[in-house]
Amino acid sequence: MTDRIRKGSVLTLKIDRLAYGAKGVATTPQGKVVFVPDTLPDQVVRAKITRWRSQYAEAKLIEVLSRSPLEMDVPYPPIPGAPYMRLSLPEQTRSKIEIVRAAYHHIAQIDLSSVTYDGYIPSPQTYHYRNKMDYAFSEVLWDEDEKKMYNGFGLGFKRRGSWLCVENIERDTGLFDPEIENALPRLRIYLQQTGMGAFHPSKHRGVFRGLVCRKSQWSGQILFGLVLHLSPDEIKTVHTEEWAKAFVEIFGKRVAGIILYFNIEKGDRPLTMLPSTCIYGENKLEERLDGLKFELQLESFFQTNTLSAERLYQRVCTYVEAVNTSTSATLLDLYSGAGTISQCLAKANPNHHIIGVEHVPEAVEDARSSAKANGISNIHFICKDARDYLKAETDKAIDVVVVDPPRAGLHPKVVSALGDSGIPHIVYVSCNPTTQCRDIQAWIDVGYHIERYSIVDQFPHTAHIETIFLLRKG
Repeated sequence: MTDRIRKGSVLTLKIDRLAYGAKGVATTPQGKVVFVPDTLPDQVVRAKITRWRSQYAEAKLIEVLSRSPLEMDVPYPPIPGAPYMRLSLPEQTRSKIEIVRAAYHHIAQIDLSSVTYDGYIPSPQTYHYRNKMDYAFSEVLWDEDEKKMYNGFGLGFKRRGSWLCVENIERDTGLFDPEIENALPRLRIYLQQTGMGAFHPSKHRGVFRGLVCRKSQWSGQILFGLVLHLSPDEIKTVHTEEWAKAFVEIFGKRVAGIILYFNIEKGDRPLTMLPSTCIYGENKLEERLDGLKFELQLESFFQTNTLSAERLYQRVCTYVEAVNTSTSATLLDLYSGAGTISQCLAKANPNHHIIGVEHVPEAVEDARSSAKANGISNIHFICKDARDYLKAETDKAIDVVVVDPPRAGLHPKVVSALGDSGIPHIVYVSCNPTTQCRDIQAWIDVGYHIERYSIVDQFPHTAHIETIFLLRKG
């Protein structure tokens, strides 16, 4: 009977559980596992098969036929980045723990039930916890009621699965600063009245491409970044002082600075790759984490949930202290970014020497500057690719290495180099358990074992999961 179901088939399915990546898991009567994004446990849905493989299938949600008894009403609009907003926090916690354990079991054949589990660390704030948010402009908008696209001036989030259209933000979404998000419709109206137009992703016309906001949880100040489909020369003919005046009128005294970024390419680019100019205030603000000061620009890497990051780094320090018996150890922080983990380690272990390795020059410069401002002297930052550093420093005695790589995980050569290094302990921080377990499996094959782990809820209501694993050699 399974040959009757194929790509394009429409099925009625009951969602059994959640998998990593905001996907619900259902099983057909024939035993085929089907992944359906944007669904919740115990929902009954209609879904269209988009991919059919021998072991599993993927489907696109058409409609929810019956709600889950686990769903609850919330005062916030649905947005693509918060698929679990209507799921209670206890159920989110249970599901995320299950997702981590299932990923390790199915991908790496690692049974975490025999490993010491140090618990689930909740976010101190359930809502409005983000310190940074990216919004998109588009000439193409999505009408959820009519289920169709239309032209206009949009400012909000890209519709899930679409690079073309956005859904307007009309009020607080529950994730970022409510005062700022409630004022975004006023900003949209003002920018639309300039007549310069929102960017059309396929026709490459219009000026306004993106809006980036960074908030200091310590001061409440906000940095605003406008990404424009203009060159630095073209902006000279625009009265940007009027834009700055409008921002201050709309958002008030909390505006710390307004920076313009210029992108004339067809596709989006990271802020670090774009030329920019500050048209109001400063291009940076001060944030505090674990009593340490950090000066952040819009393009600086910094954990998105400041208060939860403090708990994350405290657990990292606890793991390092638990295995480090030396009074003057050398600790290596790979992928050190702006130096947050490195400085927390240095503060907690003043007699140890910390080495931070990061390949982005601007991040290293920020790290050195903030370490100096914080009066931390037992730390040394090196601007180098992690692979190159490990290759060049094979004779350096390292007691503990902390790695906190991007979502894609560690490069295979870094995994291999660390496995061959003989470093006694590895603390692996990850925002993606599916790549983390792959890397850890490679270390287990060369003699490491998992000693303990924790799960951190950095992002309530989203599919993201942060994990900390401690490994020991031998």
